[in-house]
Amino acid sequence: VGQLNGGAFYDSTSEKANGQRPLLDYLKLQPRGMTAEHPEDDFTNDGTMPLFANQPAYLGWLGHEQLWRGYLPELTYRREQLESFYGGNMANAGDWMRSQNIDYILWFKNDIDKDALWEKVNASLGTDYYVWHEFYRLGDHRVGLWERKK
Repeated sequence: VGQLNGGAFYDSTSEKANGQRPLLDYLKLQPRGMTAEHPEDDFTNDGTMPLFANQPAYLGWLGHEQLWRGYLPELTYRREQLESFYGGNMANAGDWMRSQNIDYILWFKNDIDKDALWEKVNASLGTDYYVWHEFYRLGDHRVGLWERKK
């Protein structure tokens, strides 16, 4: 039987949802702060974690953001920078994230979940500005976030 509940995914037992409910619950309890996550295409679940946690997202669906905001170059820049970060290609990522006032950096999507990539991204963030919180791990699959140090 179906249900009309946009957040039901986080309670599902699907492999893709593993560990996401504890991350969502933690994020809900945190002070309001800018949240970044690996960008996906429009009409996906991208952006639902910050939405359901009542946290602002650094970037929503790019096509929609461009339409609503008049195709500002800043939006493409944000997408490119997030792709660089989540691809492990951003040097001094902690400095950049801090310059963008990002408080929470989410890591929970199976398609990017590889230990070597996580290690590379974690090293690029450094330890000066962000601390890692892990909520779930199974093999290469990690669910957690980096939280900006206060």
